[in-house]
Amino acid sequence: MRLTLRLAPAADLHSLADAVSTPCAPRLGRHLDRAALAARISQPHEVRAAVAAWFAGADVPASASGLGELAWHAELDRAALTCLLGQDTAKALLAHRRLTGDDARRLVPPPFAHAVTALELGPWRAPDGPRVLVDPGIPPPPRPATGLVPAELARGYQFDGETDGDGETIAVMALGGVPDPADLHGFARAFDLPPPQVELVPLTPLGACATDPRFRFETTMGLQWLCATAPRARVVVYLIDPGVALDPWATFLNAVLSDMFRAPSIAVTSWSAPARQYYAVHGLERFAALLDQAAVLGVTVIAASGDWGAYDGFPSSGPARDACDELVPRDTFPGCEARVLSVGGTQVVAREPWREVAWSAPVSAALREAIHLPRLAGSGGVSVHVPLPDYQRASIPREFSRGPDEAPVPADGRVQPDVALMAWGVDEGARPTAYACLLDGKFRDDAGGTSVAAPIWAGIIARVAQARRRRGLPRLGQLQPRLYARPDLLRDITEGNTDIDLPVLAPDGTRAWRRMPGFQATSGFDPVTGLGVPHVRELLAAFAPSDMP
Repeated sequence: MRLTLRLAPAADLHSLADAVSTPCAPRLGRHLDRAALAARISQPHEVRAAVAAWFAGADVPASASGLGELAWHAELDRAALTCLLGQDTAKALLAHRRLTGDDARRLVPPPFAHAVTALELGPWRAPDGPRVLVDPGIPPPPRPATGLVPAELARGYQFDGETDGDGETIAVMALGGVPDPADLHGFARAFDLPPPQVELVPLTPLGACATDPRFRFETTMGLQWLCATAPRARVVVYLIDPGVALDPWATFLNAVLSDMFRAPSIAVTSWSAPARQYYAVHGLERFAALLDQAAVLGVTVIAASGDWGAYDGFPSSGPARDACDELVPRDTFPGCEARVLSVGGTQVVAREPWREVAWSAPVSAALREAIHLPRLAGSGGVSVHVPLPDYQRASIPREFSRGPDEAPVPADGRVQPDVALMAWGVDEGARPTAYACLLDGKFRDDAGGTSVAAPIWAGIIARVAQARRRRGLPRLGQLQPRLYARPDLLRDITEGNTDIDLPVLAPDGTRAWRRMPGFQATSGFDPVTGLGVPHVRELLAAFAPSDMP
């Protein structure tokens, strides 16, 4: 098994993260590089020496990793763990797997206890090494007759003809779901796109999640549309088994920040979780500190808001695991974090001319069978965990409508999503469709959700970053303060709602389906589609103006 000792960053970077991200601030865009950031957050030599001496005193080999060497790892057996911690303490850690704060600090020697944030214990074997997805040369099937294709996406969002993400590196979080190279390269070949540059980097050993059909669909559709949006960007997929990593999101972001060789400047995850569950287990501090580091580096962090309307998903914990346990609006993680660009969804109801409304729509028969839900909707709402950030304070209304039969929700916390993009498409006859996707050598037309919208936004940001680099401008970094200062750069979505059908428990304890009211799309910002959807040429003109030298 592996013991991980986590140390706190030596410096609080919150104010610096604000300073490099706030429009018109003197330090805007003056990001640190990874070496400079590591020097700021690393604990003093005496702390690191005391940690090393503790492990050595028990004859336990250990090594430090991550930016600033804030994580110490040791592979050991139960006898060695007992020698290191003592019998009673070892039993406590074996029982809980993770101890944080004072509970962790009490278990380690005083010379470095003040710097400890967590002790974690879990099964371990070394993950496989990185590998590039090489084109196997298998011809793709004919182009599909249904489902949105890349050329239609480019027309709908007004892509320019000069940028393609060249020179940018985008990090993608994948919970297993290893993609087939034939699918990624076949999709590109079918639509006359450049060969995708995709590297897989396992961060943990992978179990059944590697081949789980649902996870493979999630990874594959996101990668295909990310590479269609920024076809010459380098894409690094960090693979994580959620059964091995105690906190997959922190594991991912820590790897992105620590990767000196690949140095991603954009990080995107399509995976979300109920915020109440995440924070109950992991607390508020660790991921927020990683996001401060990302902002200081100039790394743009993007997350799908989710597909649950105003709610945070199901099943619940407890006896009724196939029904919702909360009938009030809830926020989703990590989109609720103030330094994460949260991406919601729209439905394209017409392609010529292009027309979008808020996303709340029936899913395909195949998806309904896989996820056991008849309808999905873009997630969004007000956080009860993260306070209202300054960049939203002057830009959003005081409350949000949930329709005529529900009380409005006050805007007294961070509101998501920030932006949106197509999550679902037009009906082909009576059959719902979304994006085209090549999976296991066959095209399907029901790829979608915010799990595709978020990677596409990552690709758009890569195109803007490429144009900025050409003009000698710094990375965008945390993007939200700039977007809220210029809402005119996005197209407002004013129609529709995020109502969703979910299973709930009736008073007699039986399970029943109910239409759960979401939020209403209105003029201006709302928790349905945020500020709106992109017009890529407008974003380029504002953030990488052509009249720059």
